[in-house]
This record gives sequence, C-alpha cells and structure tokens, in this order.
Amino acid sequence: MGQRMNLPVTNHNLGGARYNRGDQAGDFGGRVLIVGGGTVAARKLAELLRCGAAVTVVAPEISALLDRPASALKLEKREFRELDLPGNTLVFACTDDSRLNARIAELCRTKDRLSSVKSNRLMFSTTSIRV
Repeated sequence: MGQRMNLPVTNHNLGGARYNRGDQAGDFGGRVLIVGGGTVAARKLAELLRCGAAVTVVAPEISALLDRPASALKLEKREFRELDLPGNTLVFACTDDSRLNARIAELCRTKDRLSSVKSNRLMFSTTSIRV
C-alpha cells in the first residue's frame, strides 16, 4: 500500500483546488487525467502544464485548443475507461455529460483519487491520496 500524502493547499488555482507550485515548473510532479476535450479541459490543461504535471487527456473529440506541443502531454481520442484512473493523483471530469462526470467522481472516491467535476462544484473531492 502506498503512503498517504495531502497535497499542499496554496498558490495556484487548478479548477477549484489550489496547489503550491513552488518557484520552479516541475514541482507538482504528479500525473493528472483530464476526461473531456473542450474549452474547460483546455483551461485546466494550460495551468497543469505550467505547474509541471504530466497530463493525459482522454476524450472522443479533442478540441484544437488542447492540441499543443508538450512533452508532458498525452492525448487519447477515445471514450473514458475505469482503467484510466490508476497512476493519476488528480482527475478532472470536464465532459458535457453530467452522468459520466458523476461516475468518474464516484470511481475516484472509491479509489482514493482526488477529483474535480465540471458540472458540480459540490462533487469536488478533497480526499487524501495515495502515492
């Protein structure tokens, strides 16, 4: 079983949560999953990359706003799968499908993953995560 770690809560706003980035890019050091390929996902992506996160975007349709050169970015044009969750410390559900977003939030809750859901700020999880 992994160690428990609480992410620091200061400095940078990443979709409702705040994380201390420190003085250098790369300090976040975590892997992040964004489910959804539209404008909300694009806003999250820009800040996450700036904070040094390794980001995977999964969506059946991916906006041109997300298609940018970045070594820490992986784009997967397909539907979300539960198998996408392991290895990610933070998950953003940014789809237009509130049922899918709720399903992702519930999966994150049961798998002890920090998540933020586009369609419902009340679903934001502040659960401690395992790393």
